[in-house]
Amino acid sequence: MRDHAENLLGCSGVAIPGLNLKRWTMPWTKRMPWRPQRTRQVSHRGPRRVTAAGHAGNLSRARGTVGVAQLPTVTSQHFDGAGDAIGPATVRDVLRIVTRRVDNLPYGSYDALEVEIVFTAAVTLPPPGSGPDAGGAQLAFNLGFDTDQNPATGLLMSCGSLGSTPGLDYVVIGQGFGAPGDRLPNGNYNVINNSWTVTGQATVSVSGSTLTVTTPLSALGGDDGATYTMVYTGNWNGGSLNTNDCAPNPAGGVITRTGVPAGLGR
Repeated sequence: MRDHAENLLGCSGVAIPGLNLKRWTMPWTKRMPWRPQRTRQVSHRGPRRVTAAGHAGNLSRARGTVGVAQLPTVTSQHFDGAGDAIGPATVRDVLRIVTRRVDNLPYGSYDALEVEIVFTAAVTLPPPGSGPDAGGAQLAFNLGFDTDQNPATGLLMSCGSLGSTPGLDYVVIGQGFGAPGDRLPNGNYNVINNSWTVTGQATVSVSGSTLTVTTPLSALGGDDGATYTMVYTGNWNGGSLNTNDCAPNPAGGVITRTGVPAGLGR
């Protein structure tokens, strides 16, 4: 197990096993005092019909977002140099990282952090319920978050000759080697804290050479999403975890800042 525990370490430098790193009513009408009126003929068009969809729309507006605007998505971007990847078999070379702080319903606060990782080649993930294959064709990855932006606390992500990044408070762990690092049966990946406790799940999607990982901020200790972000990629060619690339490289972090469209953290 020590052979597979060289990527994510405790700040003490000791290797951590398993990770190479109201209800609706009609409005009341005002009752007017009765008085005789002259009879007149009016046009009758039949009863007014209100569809179920109409009611549903009214309910949605009443319950949801009256007076609360959706916060704008805050985006940051970092470009990583091509050709700096290492390792055997299928090499995952990171070209770009894009982070987005997103405000979903109910509006009023950021609740998710999307991280888009763009590679030089198409991405293949292991099937749900399994880890990366021993042939090296399927991606092994870790996505780290330094939520307190303090490198002196948290885990250390080691990227071999590419350097190391300290201070990871939470990690989306997808490097394999069994639980908690394998892909879950529902297709998601575990999120762990720096005590290796599972705090939630991140969803993933793949489109060509782009992997998008969406992590609820509740799984990051209720963080506001302004966090340093680091990516580790590799494969299991030959039955052991091989580092391919880390980004930012050299080791550092992309941060999503309020009101800043893009930028590096450190």
